[in-house]
Amino acid sequence: MTIILTSPTNASQNVATTGYLNWTHDIPNASSFQVYINGTLKTTTTSSSYKYTNLSFRTKYTWKIRETATGIESPEYFFYTMREPDLIILSPNDNQQNVSITPTISWTS
Repeated sequence: MTIILTSPTNASQNVATTGYLNWTHDIPNASSFQVYINGTLKTTTTSSSYKYTNLSFRTKYTWKIRETATGIESPEYFFYTMREPDLIILSPNDNQQNVSITPTISWTS
């Protein structure tokens, strides 16, 4: 019985700072999984996916999954997050509606 980490793959680079950890398993009657990032328990879920948010840029992260009933653990994988974007639009917000046809656009770089 195993847990296979599917994404991000081991040693991935330029991983987004918000995204999903995904895995598969062949554990009969598995009911929940613990998600660890950098050795810290982040959540327990019944899904085979976990949405992470607000990771730091240019940082190495480790992750692993543990099935709660059996204690079976995946291997620990690592990945590196992407570098900071060259430009970040502050306004208008992404998908904002009713924006003026002559908006004021602000950004950071």
